[in-house]
Amino acid sequence: MKAKVKTKSGDVALDEYQLFQFLLGRVIDNKDSTNDTELASDTLTKVLSEYLQAERKLASLTSEQLIKFSMNIGYYFRVFLDKNDVDLVFENIGKDENENILDGTPSEPSN
Repeated sequence: MKAKVKTKSGDVALDEYQLFQFLLGRVIDNKDSTNDTELASDTLTKVLSEYLQAERKLASLTSEQLIKFSMNIGYYFRVFLDKNDVDLVFENIGKDENENILDGTPSEPSN
């Protein structure tokens, strides 16, 4: 696969490995981001995990199927955000809980 990208300084062709490295770099660069889209991504990741476990589908997926499934959800989430006027609202999430969502550690129950 080749991705042909038109830039101001000319066309660039990326093979699938170069494209992957570029996208991976973007994910790594945004790892410490705390914007709403990042929080929504973390929330959807949790929902996907819970869904696959509840439906007992997780064990039957190959790693390739799981990755493809996740990438497609991410793509359609981006399209949804781009095509609609969406305000992301996070209820019952305080500053400390946001940080826990991002770093993957469970938050302490609040009283």
